[in-house]
Amino acid sequence: LSLAVGRFFWRYFLFGASRSIEKELRNDMFAHLEKMDVEYYNEHKTGDLMTRLTGDLDMVRHTTCYVIRMIIDCVVLFLTTSITFLCVDWLFALAMLAVTPIIFILTKVFAKQVHPLYVDLRERLSRMNTAAQENIAGNRVVKAFAREDYEIEQFDKKNEDYRKANLKASLLWFKFSPYIDGFSQSLSIAVLLVGGSFLIMGRISIGTFALFNSLCWTLTNPMSTLGMLINDLQRFFASASKIVELYYARS
Repeated sequence: LSLAVGRFFWRYFLFGASRSIEKELRNDMFAHLEKMDVEYYNEHKTGDLMTRLTGDLDMVRHTTCYVIRMIIDCVVLFLTTSITFLCVDWLFALAMLAVTPIIFILTKVFAKQVHPLYVDLRERLSRMNTAAQENIAGNRVVKAFAREDYEIEQFDKKNEDYRKANLKASLLWFKFSPYIDGFSQSLSIAVLLVGGSFLIMGRISIGTFALFNSLCWTLTNPMSTLGMLINDLQRFFASASKIVELYYARS
């Protein structure tokens, strides 16, 4: 009960804090934009600036209220379980944890490959929003020259480019996730094979085997969740770079 109550207040605090951070950042960024001169607005499209004030800040909020919480949960759960296993039987624990370096290498390779894809995805979203904003703002001019069909076609191309970039980034995650999940679930197999062998040999007791078997999920879950968190973090880095760029821009 105390754990459930603690989790409730922790999540309530994080959700509230993330909304407050989003609000304060948006106010600061808008106030900063108000002080920029005309040349800055000539060099930067309104649609791109709107994307930074909306979608990019929402990604910061998501990272603050969800990703950071999940990372803390996974790290604490993994470390406490690993230390417990090492204290109970270090050889059995090392046999289980032998696969974890492979998972970390896979996630590092995935992060390196997916980061430029999310940077490109962010740029395509900005171009699409810019096209929509400019056409809505200049709707009278578009109608005056009967350019509706042309503008619809141009927006459709930008929308399709964004769809393809999104699909490319998602497919890369689908490419890596089976390997990460597979190696994570192999910890359960290691418990059965190694633990069963040790139990037959009389090296461990039935209680030790039951302990490792019952707590195995506290290692497999953080490992399988790691890839998804890395995926969200790369989206965050792509958005955060645009926010920082705007925040430190000078007129």
